Amino acid sequence: MARLTHVEFSVNPDIISGTLCFAGTRIPVATVVGLVRKGWSAAEVAADYPGLTPEIVEAAVETSAWGDECAGGC
Repeated sequence: MARLTHVEFSVNPDIISGTLCFAGTRIPVATVVGLVRKGWSAAEVAADYPGLTPEIVEAAVETSAWGDECAGGC
């Protein structure tokens, strides 16, 4: 099993109207996860979004999958 990279997210009402972003950036987590789900590789996403690494992108996708599994209640 791959080791999950620690990723910090932030919500600030003054940054993109409180959209969940990668901490210290204005990059919405949903945008990054959506690109991966559309078939982009983690490396492709990281290349387009300075400040992110492929490992951070992969960890964000993994974290979002946990949310998908718990959407109906865990």
